[in-house]
Amino acid sequence: MNATSLQKSANHAFNALLEFCQTTGRACYSAYSPEVLRDYLAFHIAHGSLRFVRAPGTLAVTGCAVAWRLNECTILTQHTFDLPVFDWQPDEPQGDALFIADVVCADAATLRSLIASLAHRYPGCARLKWYTYRRGELVAVRPLVALRFLRRGKENNL
Repeated sequence: MNATSLQKSANHAFNALLEFCQTTGRACYSAYSPEVLRDYLAFHIAHGSLRFVRAPGTLAVTGCAVAWRLNECTILTQHTFDLPVFDWQPDEPQGDALFIADVVCADAATLRSLIASLAHRYPGCARLKWYTYRRGELVAVRPLVALRFLRRGKENNL
């Protein structure tokens, strides 16, 4: 495959992700203009903080999630002052927490794939403090529960 073909394939994959976020992920992404959403996704792809799953053999996206490593005090401070946790900064490699945002999936198998991808991206993530927003509230996620969900799927071939 030449460079032009690779670029076209990457553009098609990115457009499929963008369409998924604008339709299936509308609850997470409706506040973004198409231009800002495009920049947001491109930022996270460039920094490795966007994970997405495609249907086998196609470009069709079945799930995505954004996660990045930072310090717990940053998350809590941003929340306290009603500021977004995301501030266009890449991971903090020494951060003690993982912030997970914009999880959109078609089914439990897709969620397992996203968790597996996060665990691969962030080795030792079970020792980090995980946070997300759920129904507008900041919540701590117990990483071992998420990883147990992943393991249960593997045991049952899901």
